[in-house]
Amino acid sequence: MNRSLQALLFFYIESASFIEQDPCWHYFLLYEVVKKFKNNPPSYRLIGFSTTFEEVEKKRTTHRISQFIILPAYQKQGFAKALVEGIYKHYIDDKSWKEISVEKPTKAFEKLCESVKTSLLKDDCKAKRVAQESQNHKNTKK
Repeated sequence: MNRSLQALLFFYIESASFIEQDPCWHYFLLYEVVKKFKNNPPSYRLIGFSTTFEEVEKKRTTHRISQFIILPAYQKQGFAKALVEGIYKHYIDDKSWKEISVEKPTKAFEKLCESVKTSLLKDDCKAKRVAQESQNHKNTKK
């Protein structure tokens, strides 16, 4: 699978290079499930993917988004945002993470990542506020 995915990059990213198999590299796939007829299993259509590199330093982990691609037929439909959100949410759930960065981002990709981080931060603040209000409500009933 690694070679097949990596081969796609050379068609769309000018400075792409192959990544050797290494446990520090992680793949995030975004795909569409295409349902077939009743008795046939579904097939999967690739929408895009990203690779991240994991560096561990003093029991804290930095994840670097390295390669990121949404295939042309799926661009400008919100899939890039969904994939970036998925990556951030995956690593945020891991309590050992320290930082999520992007290797050589374009201005548009930087803007997308900042938008996702802001949205996730707003959601987190909203959830904490609701939890605090709920706790305050319980305390006033006593």
